Amino acid sequence: MVKLQHVERNRVKGKTYYYFRRAGERMRLPDIASPEFWEAYQRAKQGASAPAFGTFRHLVTEYKSSADFKRLADETRASYTYQLDALLIRFGNLPAKGISCEFILRLRDSMQDTPGRANSILRVLRIVLAFGVERGHLQVNPFPKGRPHHGVMLKLGEGNKPWPSWAREKFEASATGATLLAYKIALHTGARLSDVLALRWSDLDDGVIKFTQKKTGDAVVIPVQPALATALAVAVKKGVFVVTRRDGRPFTRSGFQSIWQRAIRNAGTRGYTFHGLRATLASEIAEAGGSDAEAQAFTGHRSRHMVEHYTRGARQRVLAESAVVKLERKRGKLPNSG
Repeated sequence: MVKLQHVERNRVKGKTYYYFRRAGERMRLPDIASPEFWEAYQRAKQGASAPAFGTFRHLVTEYKSSADFKRLADETRASYTYQLDALLIRFGNLPAKGISCEFILRLRDSMQDTPGRANSILRVLRIVLAFGVERGHLQVNPFPKGRPHHGVMLKLGEGNKPWPSWAREKFEASATGATLLAYKIALHTGARLSDVLALRWSDLDDGVIKFTQKKTGDAVVIPVQPALATALAVAVKKGVFVVTRRDGRPFTRSGFQSIWQRAIRNAGTRGYTFHGLRATLASEIAEAGGSDAEAQAFTGHRSRHMVEHYTRGARQRVLAESAVVKLERKRGKLPNSG
């Protein structure tokens, strides 16, 4: 094998890892057998030099420097950056004008095994290409006009569906520590993962939880339900944050996701997501006769549309059960046939 300048090769537990090292700088590289390796290697060699004009990388750089990007919420910017980095590794040096509808469809098809991830990347790509049209980098946006999923986005499964009682019982019997505490906070407050991980003990005050949502920037006040109060009362305070690692330090999102997925596998509740706990709470409020506005007070959605999406199934079930009661009453008054 030809020795590449500044490339360091390490073998750990039977696996080979490659790093770019220069002047104290060390960066992990993709596997050398993948096409992404050479893209990453060339980018590392170029260092912080400006991307070539007209490339997709140049377009992304301009977008991330724009007011459009900077006005996004911190969590949204982080999500967009994550999706764009995946695209830059593969297509950063391609001409932006060379991105066609056919190119987008091929990209989508290459990710069809992970439709949620594919759709997230496609949504951000559409936004960046629309920005490129506005700034003169492109003449047209290759995405179809109208809503972005028409003819492009992949069909998803049930997604972040509500947890049924059997799944909650299995998870609560299996999970421990930070995963169980985070689960209970989300289940009883409807908070997103980013807000659960950012929750501080000082946010708890006189029977309520007060925090500012990272995604929307809106302040919310959530009453602490008895089941959550019990979980918080027995939780060990290891630092400023409520949900922490064993050493008391806060979790990164990826760090928590790692132990969460392990807990899901151990509990036998695959198919049910952390975000689905928001849908669970909204559904339970609807089943109890609560309004969508009351569910929205917990979830903090700015739009009623998503709350209605969460509660639709529960309301259908309540209405169907009510109809059965009325039907049985009516049938009970009829003379027996035959």
